[in-house]
Amino acid sequence: MSHQIGRLDYVLNNAGIAETMAPLVEQTSKVFNQIMNANVRGVWLCMKYEIPQMKRNGGGTIVNMSSALGVSGSPQLLIYSASKHAVLGLTKSAALEYAESGIRISAIAPGIVETDMSKRDVSNFLRFHQLD
Repeated sequence: MSHQIGRLDYVLNNAGIAETMAPLVEQTSKVFNQIMNANVRGVWLCMKYEIPQMKRNGGGTIVNMSSALGVSGSPQLLIYSASKHAVLGLTKSAALEYAESGIRISAIAPGIVETDMSKRDVSNFLRFHQLD
């Protein structure tokens, strides 16, 4: 039996994990791969399967979640920052590639949002800089 769930007109691709704050030389390949797989590959895979659906519909809107750290960078969170820079690159390139198909692709790069991950990172940042 086949089920049809309807059109795909708009999506928000939101993925984000970050490393424990530490200098670049203390990070591992395993952590790098985990973050890139979730934050970059996750967004790429979403678009890979969303775009053909939207093309069949004649268009749609994709919004990818980046981060303010994807624009500015951050010591001690450099893998996360690099992954969010990559999301912006994917977004810009895909937007150019699929604009003529009626698919609008953009990204947002919010500042810190209160989540369990951000609470941990702010706490670690304060401890690292001895500000708490």
